[in-house]
Amino acid sequence: MEDLITLKKFNTYLEASGVIELLEKNNITVHVEKVEASGDIVFAGNTLDEELHIMVKPEDYDAAQAVLEELTEVDIEKLDKDYYLFEFPDNELLEILEKPDEWSLNDYHWAQEILKQRGKEVDKSKLDQWKKERLDFLAKPGKATDSYIRKSYLFCVLGGLIGFFMGRHLHVFHKLLPNGQKVLAFDEESRLKGKRIEMFGLLCFAAYMVLVIILLSV
Repeated sequence: MEDLITLKKFNTYLEASGVIELLEKNNITVHVEKVEASGDIVFAGNTLDEELHIMVKPEDYDAAQAVLEELTEVDIEKLDKDYYLFEFPDNELLEILEKPDEWSLNDYHWAQEILKQRGKEVDKSKLDQWKKERLDFLAKPGKATDSYIRKSYLFCVLGGLIGFFMGRHLHVFHKLLPNGQKVLAFDEESRLKGKRIEMFGLLCFAAYMVLVIILLSV
C-alpha cells in the first residue's frame, strides 16, 4: 500500500461516517484503518481498544484539511467558559498558532477566536507564514549524537545486527511532515556515518557466524 497520512482519528465508525462522506463528496479518496488505541487514551478512561484512522494520500492532504476546516464551527459564545484554553495567556495561545501540528484543529481555531476576543487577532497571512516556517523547521534534518554513534559501534562489536539496524536508521530513515511530505531525517554527515556503521555491523555479524561454524565443527 502506498504511503498514507492519518487525517483524523475516531472511536467508532458512526462518529467517522460524516467526515468520510464529506471527503468522498469532495472527490478525496479515503482509507479507513483500525489501529490499536494508544496508552494515553486507555488511561483517560476509554474502554475501546481500537481507533479508526481516517487516512488520505499525501497529495490530497491539503484539500482534506480544507474540508475539515469548513466543518469546524467557530463561535466563541458557544464555547464553555471553563474551557481550558481560556486560562492560556496570549503567548501560549500564539504558540498554538505557531505549532498547529501539536494541537487539534478545534483548539487551533479556538485559540484564534480567543485572541480575537482579547483584541489580538492574527491575520491569515501571518498564520500562513507560521505554517510555512513550522514546516521548514520540521523538515530540517537532525544530527546523530556522539553517544548514539558510540553505542551503534558497540552493538556491532557485540553481535552485529543491532548495530547494523541502528546505522541503517541513520542512513535511510525518513520522517513524515504534517503536509504529507517525506524528508530524510538526518543530515548528510550522519547518514554517511550510518552507512559505515551498517557495513561494519554486517562484517561483525559475518565474523561471528564464521566463528560459530568453526566452533561447532570442532
